[in-house]
Amino acid sequence: MSQKSLSIAVVLFVLVAVSAYYLLVGRGGGAVSKDPQNQAELTEPEQLQLDRDLLARVLAGSEAEPMHVYRALLNLSKNGDESAKKAAQKLAKDPNVTLREGAAQALGFYDDDESARLIRELLDDKEPTVRKFAIEGLGKRAGELRRETLEKILNAGSIDQETEVRVRASLVRVIEDDGRRPHLEGISKIALAGDEQVNTYAVSQLAQVAPEDPVSLNVFRQKVSQAKNERAIAIAIRLLSSKGDPWIKQNLKILAASRNPKIRLAVVQSLHRVCPDDRKQILESIVSRETDAQVKQFAAEEAALLENCN
Repeated sequence: MSQKSLSIAVVLFVLVAVSAYYLLVGRGGGAVSKDPQNQAELTEPEQLQLDRDLLARVLAGSEAEPMHVYRALLNLSKNGDESAKKAAQKLAKDPNVTLREGAAQALGFYDDDESARLIRELLDDKEPTVRKFAIEGLGKRAGELRRETLEKILNAGSIDQETEVRVRASLVRVIEDDGRRPHLEGISKIALAGDEQVNTYAVSQLAQVAPEDPVSLNVFRQKVSQAKNERAIAIAIRLLSSKGDPWIKQNLKILAASRNPKIRLAVVQSLHRVCPDDRKQILESIVSRETDAQVKQFAAEEAALLENCN
């Protein structure tokens, strides 16, 4: 692709945060205090204890704000906390959708028979989001039964592309050998074609499960060149820059000419990561004509970071 063509193409892009879109479908796993406004004042052990206290009340039959319970489940289950396992097993059958979503994700961190049985049941939940989180939950740990369950879903032949990406991403996490490759390639095909919403999700999954794999890096480069997806470019630019990719390093100057402030912001934030020889000139060219306040703000911060370039 010529430099002129790439310059025209990137005008179409709109940069969003790496964690945007389906990466944020999950509601987060931060620790939760009784008063969320005071959360920043607590130490991590204090927050974890508040989460345990909350789940203890839930197990005893008390009602609690579903989102607080959800976050407590995720926060504690990541560390294999026993109280989170017991709560997730109880809430897997709760009528509240948010609580079943939390249970579906939390159960994935445990390998006991009861947790395995319940997460497989949640694969058939009436709510699509619960089913999605159950698939993701299966990808939390390696295991032959998990692999077989995911492959059975994949081979059913009646799943949509988004579900296929979700299943393949979990399989990449579960499989520890060369068997990951077909699933990375399967996600890549969807990332480079088809529905914009789905291929954005596919790019985000590659960024999560295998950001340094050659298959993923090739997709990121192609997304920048394709100029067909406004969201996926956010992931591609940041991932390639974070890896010091020479291709993105060569194209930052071209991308800096974009009329879109989101693209210019991406370039500004990437300069200190890949340190092109003309980095200061690129930054000055953006700042000299910049009208967007956010780009100006980050440009000032980036100028200091560029002093650390080698």
